[in-house]
Amino acid sequence: MHPNVEHALADSIFHRKDPAEADAVFQRLGVKPKSEFKEFYRRYEGAFTSEVSGFELCDLAGPNEFSIESLTRQCREHHSFPDRYLALTDLCGGAILVYDCESDAVFNVDFEGGSDQLRAGKLAPHWPSFDDFLEEYFTPPSDDDEMSEEYPIPQPHW
Repeated sequence: MHPNVEHALADSIFHRKDPAEADAVFQRLGVKPKSEFKEFYRRYEGAFTSEVSGFELCDLAGPNEFSIESLTRQCREHHSFPDRYLALTDLCGGAILVYDCESDAVFNVDFEGGSDQLRAGKLAPHWPSFDDFLEEYFTPPSDDDEMSEEYPIPQPHW
């Protein structure tokens, strides 16, 4: 597990009390995710927020409709997502993050064509692996990440 993830989730409030709960969800959803994904959700419970993303990463299980289990069932039922995909987040700006249990990739899926591309296997992943996703999601922005180069501050024309 990436050190930034361990640091961000060091508080015991994020430590899953019953790792078997995660295994039960995987079984109910009929998926066998890659080891990094499985390890993360056997070790931690959320929801989780990020300083670099507007998406809130949901917990795997839970009594409400904002769990990966519940959101995945909704995406399967209403959007015909194949079983290999898990919905990681609730809607944010008309999109969700989706994990592929077979490739380990994470996708940013909008519902204005992106979900069709995902189902057809034509949507490019935003992160090639869940580990890459976690590293970016939990790495705090540095001073070098200022938007000044990409988005320069307009200077007055006196």
